[in-house]
Amino acid sequence: MSLAVILASFGVIALVTWVVVRARRGEGETELFSPLAALEAAEPTSWDMFSTINPQDESTWPSGDKIWNVCHAIAKAEGYNVPNSVPARLNNPGDLSDGAGTFGYEEHSGSHVTHFPNAETGWNWLYDKIDRIVNGQSSVYGADWTWTQIAQKWAGNWTAWAANVTRNLGVSPDSTLASYLA
Repeated sequence: MSLAVILASFGVIALVTWVVVRARRGEGETELFSPLAALEAAEPTSWDMFSTINPQDESTWPSGDKIWNVCHAIAKAEGYNVPNSVPARLNNPGDLSDGAGTFGYEEHSGSHVTHFPNAETGWNWLYDKIDRIVNGQSSVYGADWTWTQIAQKWAGNWTAWAANVTRNLGVSPDSTLASYLA
């Protein structure tokens, strides 16, 4: 068996295993059990050692369509590419709170920022969030909203966020997500 097959198998096993939930004795609460947590605690890195995604190397970020372009722009606006930033440390390129109850979180600036188990999961949650907005499945954002409107809801420092996202996409803050994707 090749090393690549062994590593791929381990990655699948680790990804499946982290969803195991165990109850704390006597407290009635639940917590996520993550076999990767011990590795992260023992040897902190700016990106998951099992991931091919490096926050400081955009060429390793997922790509393929305009939604991924939006995800890249958001990740840059959130500081994912900055070493040891909250989004990089938490495998959370969108600085999302979505999933905090599932994966756990750290509190930052009054938000529960999700700590995803790996970069791939964080990127997929960001992609799915944008995809839901585009397809009218978001109860928070609309595809017809301007970038400024999205920024006002998404980010604390919304003016800088809107400027960064739209600069990276080459669009106006007054244009819409729907017009970018058209």
